[in-house]
Amino acid sequence: MGQETTLDSKFMVKNCKYALILGAGDIGSALTREIARANPGCRIFATKRVSSPTPENLPESVRVLEHDPISERSWQYLVKSIQEETKTLGLIISTIGVLHNDHLQPEKKLEDINIENLREVFSINTFSAVLAGKNLLPFLSRHEFNVFAFLSDRTGSIQEDNLGGWYSYRGSKTALNMFVKNMAIEFKNRHLNAAALAINPGSTDTKLSRPYLKSGGKVWTPDEAAAHVLNVIEETSLKDSGRFENWDGSELPF
Repeated sequence: MGQETTLDSKFMVKNCKYALILGAGDIGSALTREIARANPGCRIFATKRVSSPTPENLPESVRVLEHDPISERSWQYLVKSIQEETKTLGLIISTIGVLHNDHLQPEKKLEDINIENLREVFSINTFSAVLAGKNLLPFLSRHEFNVFAFLSDRTGSIQEDNLGGWYSYRGSKTALNMFVKNMAIEFKNRHLNAAALAINPGSTDTKLSRPYLKSGGKVWTPDEAAAHVLNVIEETSLKDSGRFENWDGSELPF
């Protein structure tokens, strides 16, 4: 059993033995590299879609697993695969999300709404989060301090929405934030030593956001965004569970 955790105890990546990155895309792959740099002894699991190529330039400590985040059967397979090596995960970060692809784009007006696109965006951005919570719950310890983080987006803040548009993306991220808040409350009620967080990584040059980045605005590289996300996590204590955090550690309004 590890050291006793208080409400003010901070999470330390250097003490993490096992980590899981859901979605080894641009930021997800950068997170695996940053974790391995900070803690070479950490065993890292990373997931990718079956149709996606295996990410390159990953540390040797990374085991890549194929995974469909909206398939219950795929979640069961992922859990079984991880349980072959460990019963606990000190750090879980979900980078799973979609803004656009070859058949959907962010809606600019109500006439752009398509029910199938709505279902797809909410399934990936929101429903995958509670499936992650449900299936990965057994890996959370009552003794070691765990962090369960989800990459969200500032556009999901109801209070800060002054532009409108992007109905499915905004709504799915707002709902994600609510799910994270719910999980934080349940973790506390179940006496788990775990903090749930929603984190906005900021504008990052990735395949997801590249077509919509504003010229002249500050844009991070995936490696910079990953470092920011881990900095936020390392400033996290149990009393912070349920917060919607910005990349710089400030709290965003829901």
